Amino acid sequence: MKKARRGEDLNLRLVSSLLVVVAEGHFGRAADRLFVTAPALSQQIRRLEEQVGVELVDRSSHPVVLTAAGEVFVADARPALEFAVRAMNGLDALERRRARRLRIGFINGAAGSLGRAVIDSLHAEVELVQLDWSQQVSAVASATVDAAFVRPPLPVLDGVVLERIGVEPRVVALPRGHQLAGRASIEISENRWDCAGFE
Repeated sequence: MKKARRGEDLNLRLVSSLLVVVAEGHFGRAADRLFVTAPALSQQIRRLEEQVGVELVDRSSHPVVLTAAGEVFVADARPALEFAVRAMNGLDALERRRARRLRIGFINGAAGSLGRAVIDSLHAEVELVQLDWSQQVSAVASATVDAAFVRPPLPVLDGVVLERIGVEPRVVALPRGHQLAGRASIEISENRWDCAGFE
């Protein structure tokens, strides 16, 4: 009978919980984020440590930090978890295509009336998902959403295509009496005023 290798039955949900503990540096705060009790979360991390056969976090440290073994483990486990999440997101995206459902991401003010017109033109059920600024492109790349209304500047990611749906004028708000306040337009290159002009 073949002996199971250490970590062969690794539970990725437990890995995800470990990353939250590391990010928070505190079991109580991590538990709040995960909607579990601190003792339950501590048991989850103990179960993960039993699976991999080493202690991953130093519970005596405040904030809670990774052990040397934990550092090695997390360095490789984090991208594995990201790939697993991307794989599941891909399956979800396939199901949405089959059901003619679209999940569209947005950040506040990203599309306005233009976005409404695009959504109304689609022949599919649409679910809107609010994104943080930093997720505008990565949410599409990871298949968390099928498409997103975004605003530049944006990183370039393989597999993500950007299409311009409109151009909005830029506006600047200036205090009354500012040296540029009476102008009908201002070029971006004219940013030679300093903070003293806003006092």
